[in-house]
Amino acid sequence: MSVSAFPLQRQAAEVPLVVVLTLRLIACSAVSYFVWRSVGATGLAVCAPLFGIALARPVIGVIEESVLFAKRLAYSELDGRHYAHRGFSMDITEDSTLGLWIKTADARKVLPGLPGDLVLERMFPQGLRIVSFPKSSRGAVRMNVDALATYLDKSTDASSLKFRLWLRREVLFPANIRKSRSQPVSAVTQ
Repeated sequence: MSVSAFPLQRQAAEVPLVVVLTLRLIACSAVSYFVWRSVGATGLAVCAPLFGIALARPVIGVIEESVLFAKRLAYSELDGRHYAHRGFSMDITEDSTLGLWIKTADARKVLPGLPGDLVLERMFPQGLRIVSFPKSSRGAVRMNVDALATYLDKSTDASSLKFRLWLRREVLFPANIRKSRSQPVSAVTQ
C-alpha cells in the first residue's frame, strides 16, 4: 500500500464521489450565503469561482464513472468473448472444458476463402457445432479454434498466416495458460 504525501487526498479517494460532491456543494453554498449577507449581491458574483474550483474535479469524476458504467453495461453481453483482428470483431466463446469456439461468419471476414460449413463439418467432424441463442431462432455455426489453426497450418496465403499467428498468440496461448492453471497440481506433475 502506498502512502500519499497528502493525507486529504488519501482520505478523499476512500469517500464516494457523490458524498464529496454534496459536501462541497453545501460548503460553497454556506460561504456564498454568508458573503451575500455581509456584502450583498456583489458577494454572489465573487463566490461564483468558488463553486467552479470546488466542484470541477468531483463533477468530472462522476462523469468518468458514469461513462465507465455505461461501457460495462453495453459490453456485458460480450464480456470475455470479444476479440478483434485487424479491425474485424471476432466472437469467440469458451465452453465448460475450456475449449474455444469461433463463429465461422467472423472467421470468413478475415478468411474469405474458408470453405462452407458443410465442407468444414466433413473435414472436422468434432470441430464444428451449431450454437443456438435464446433470443434468435437461428443458431450460429462455430468452429473449434484448434481445428481452425490446424486448417490454417496448410495455408500459404499471407493474410491466412497472419490470422493464424494472431489466433495462436492472442487466443490459444492465453487459453492454454488458463487451462494449465485450472488443472490440479497432481495432474500437472504426473
